[in-house]
Amino acid sequence: MSDEPPLEPAETEPVETEPVEAFAPEPVTEPVRTRRSGFHPVTVGHLVMGLIFLCVAVLWVVLQAGGIQLDDLRWAIPFPFLVAGAIGLIAAAITARRQGSR
Repeated sequence: MSDEPPLEPAETEPVETEPVEAFAPEPVTEPVRTRRSGFHPVTVGHLVMGLIFLCVAVLWVVLQAGGIQLDDLRWAIPFPFLVAGAIGLIAAAITARRQGSR
């Protein structure tokens, strides 16, 4: 044990603080980009998956209606993938062309 007196808390001066609003970020005033057309941008992956689903559903309806037989499915099953892939390539080319012209 030591014979030193206990430490007293140091006196501090009051610190002036800024109001909270002073730390809020300034609003960003960037120009709003306007599109030249009213079309929504195409997400090619969503387009392709939706087309595959649609083609498979149409294929199922045609199969149930008797339009094709089960023996003909070997050529009919790849059809949705070929159609959706072709349309997806066309959409990707159009999207790339539009983005390149900006």
